[in-house]
Amino acid sequence: MKMSLLTFVRHTMLVSIAILLAVPTAKAEGTKTFTFTIERTMGQEEPTFCQVHESVLKANLNTETLNFSSNIKVYSIQATNGKPYTEYKVQPLGNYFNSTGNVATTKSVAVASITFDTQKMGFSVMHYEGRRNAQDGETYTMHEAIINTTTKDTVLYVFNMTMGTKQSVISDEPAYIHRADLMDSWRALPYIRLNDQEGETNFCVQANIGDNVTFGLRPRNEGERTYFKLTAPDGTTLVRNWREDDYTLSSIDLSDKGLYTVSSRCIIDGRSYLQTYTFIVDVLERQGEYFDWDADGPYWSYDFRDEYDAIPAPTKIHSFTQKNGKAANAVHGDWWSIFWGDNLNPKCGDATVAKKTMENAIKKYETDFAYIRDEMGWPPDINARQGWKSFVYVLGSGLSNDNTGQDEEGGWQGTEYADGRSWPCVTATWAPMARFRDDASSIYSDVAYQTDAMIHEGIHAIFADYPGCKSSAWFQEAGNVWLQGAMNAKRGLGAQVSGWLGVGNLICPFMPIECYSGWLQDGSFGGPAAEGVNMYNGSQQICTWRNLIGGVQYGETFPIFLGLNVGQGSVPWIWRYCTDYVLKGIALGNPDEGVEGIGDEGMRQLIMHYRAKLATIDFKESSNGMRSLMDGAWGTVVRPEWEPHWIDCAPFTLTPYQTLSLNDADGWMAPDPLTNPGWSGGNIIPVHVGKNGCEIFFRPEDDNMRCQLCYRTRDGRTFYSQPVLCGKMVLNWDDTNQPANGVIFVVPCNTDYIYEGDAQRKKHWDYRIKLGRGAYAVADIYQKWYFYERTITDPTYDESIATGVEETVQTAPANKEGGFRILSSILKGGRKVQLDLGGVPANEVKAHLVGLAGVVIDEQTVANDGTIQMPAHLNRGMYVLALNHNGKIQSFKVFAE
Repeated sequence: MKMSLLTFVRHTMLVSIAILLAVPTAKAEGTKTFTFTIERTMGQEEPTFCQVHESVLKANLNTETLNFSSNIKVYSIQATNGKPYTEYKVQPLGNYFNSTGNVATTKSVAVASITFDTQKMGFSVMHYEGRRNAQDGETYTMHEAIINTTTKDTVLYVFNMTMGTKQSVISDEPAYIHRADLMDSWRALPYIRLNDQEGETNFCVQANIGDNVTFGLRPRNEGERTYFKLTAPDGTTLVRNWREDDYTLSSIDLSDKGLYTVSSRCIIDGRSYLQTYTFIVDVLERQGEYFDWDADGPYWSYDFRDEYDAIPAPTKIHSFTQKNGKAANAVHGDWWSIFWGDNLNPKCGDATVAKKTMENAIKKYETDFAYIRDEMGWPPDINARQGWKSFVYVLGSGLSNDNTGQDEEGGWQGTEYADGRSWPCVTATWAPMARFRDDASSIYSDVAYQTDAMIHEGIHAIFADYPGCKSSAWFQEAGNVWLQGAMNAKRGLGAQVSGWLGVGNLICPFMPIECYSGWLQDGSFGGPAAEGVNMYNGSQQICTWRNLIGGVQYGETFPIFLGLNVGQGSVPWIWRYCTDYVLKGIALGNPDEGVEGIGDEGMRQLIMHYRAKLATIDFKESSNGMRSLMDGAWGTVVRPEWEPHWIDCAPFTLTPYQTLSLNDADGWMAPDPLTNPGWSGGNIIPVHVGKNGCEIFFRPEDDNMRCQLCYRTRDGRTFYSQPVLCGKMVLNWDDTNQPANGVIFVVPCNTDYIYEGDAQRKKHWDYRIKLGRGAYAVADIYQKWYFYERTITDPTYDESIATGVEETVQTAPANKEGGFRILSSILKGGRKVQLDLGGVPANEVKAHLVGLAGVVIDEQTVANDGTIQMPAHLNRGMYVLALNHNGKIQSFKVFAE
């Protein structure tokens, strides 16, 4: 919390002069001004609290986080007589004197103090009654500024304080953030008309089969001219020559669904400007009906045994020597060998214990890989396929090809040269091998983890010579963990659940599917082959990732999803036919081998399917394990994992859910740009809904986005709306299938599936959401809504919002015992409305002003004088005013002029 006591006396807790000098004189450019008009009584002891909207502040400071301990600073503004604001000087402590308001004089008696609370996000204003000779009606003007010292963007707050007989505060700060929308950058305005309806300024439309859709452009200003060409989603040219009048697409069907490219030419002041826009047409089939993802999804499958003959046990054994010239020590199984030297770390035991340790390791390798090979049908590595036993090469033990120190630790898949070529193998130091000792459990606490990790490296050796995933380092890990987990599940060891590092897929759904090292410190994402991840200062690696989610490549959530929803054979198909990138290969197949993929639309639907199933954690028998995994990571704070790191990014508390901020007066809401979806990523937005269903609207602000509603009931059943490209989404329910805890999920996602490079992995896709019928408020993103069987209370939500809208609204009912009355049903922005509370204490009554679509416009406690203050920015139209006293609600239909 930053405090600026506005007194003449300087306090020791001031911002240092070095920081002060780093902040230049505030400039008009990049400055937004908001005014608080305050009334205080002479005897008022409690401060007047002036609320600041955090989302508005972020938007105007051009920042994704408000780090008050770093680059976001709160300053008082000291004016100079007759100077405009552009010449005000910022300083850590302002002085407000009693005779001239905000202009400094030689007097030393302070009139007010202002403190800023970074937790409550607002200013507390006090006056010094008794320390000055204030008169009734005397007015003081003070200024505070919040400055982004990096960008120099500034928000100036003006406080006009009047002493009198009333207590009130009015702000002209809007509740919405005014983030730039896609159309703001268009030189021409897009125009769409559906059938004979009135046309509108929009670039997206929902239509039914058989409808007519008319496209056009409109000049922004009088005297300008606009022309366009139009290309269909399949690349067909619809308008080849520059056209000024509208174009109509008649009797559309499902083949007309998609993104239309509009090349525009605008003539402005005699100059010609060219731009390219996108129009979106969504063609609906079953709006309002539930969507069944399991009904007719894509299917593909492959079994290696259909192509590979049974491979006999190998008979040849590689030859390795020690640095002293002796033959390497070795133990052999039917398919595997282990080689080590005489310099093995003594923690593996003496020669006898060490040999027994290696024999124990051979047993596990033989058992696990026999199951993978014989029961699951995965061919062994290239060693066995060419008649040689696969092998483990123990580093740090004195073998001839090895310079590793005896005490070094670790294990990985590597290659070693023998018998005329390099062979894939498992390379391991003493540390994982010591976990195979007979007495390892009494020495180490991680025996199961380390011994399974050695099988993981052996699976990598299998994959090394498979044809697939050569550009997909993420799937080299995720597919590996999936195979090992599928083996354990088939053995009856429990449902397959992602490993603990796989929680990143669940708790950060905004990250791309094909992602290595997750959400990097600069806000971008690691690419499929770790693009953007590796950074060095000389030989010192620099940490570019964040703790926990930096290991997302080890999460097999996506292959588990494929195995459960497409079939177990879908994952071997990837290793056989997706030669570079996974998603690209699934979509396009392998043309060189005449193998078809599921196509563009099938792939985009598959991504939407995956994102929706993540929202409900609908993973069949694996669902409870996935929820437990999520629960274990809940609330984890992520930051750079170790030193030295790349960027000192702000700590972030993990939640799978996205919040929304009101973006404009029409009710469209914008997501937090920090966690907008990456390519193929999605968001999960929990929303409080009513008893009979809801309508929610989706407007993409980037290409190739889709959205869907979904929820679980108290008994765990899942329901999904029809997915859309844009426009209205509808779900209806009755008493038999109510959403658990009255909350559903909105799931917008990007559906791009071909990795194209740095610009793509650095981008976050934007969109807007608008709540319609039966959708009341975004739920608290720090509640565990995935526990549908529990009763979850949202501390940020007042259920009277829903009740007030759903009950029959009343217009100025007569006052009666226990009832309220509003003395005017006509509201004006920035004005007060007088209430008759029938003797009920004002501080016990909470008021909500709600748009008829369900968007909460304002909420406040009734003032002591029985009034409520209307927001300064209040659009003309009908509203519902809900008054809540101890859970009893009265609702009034009111009109704003």
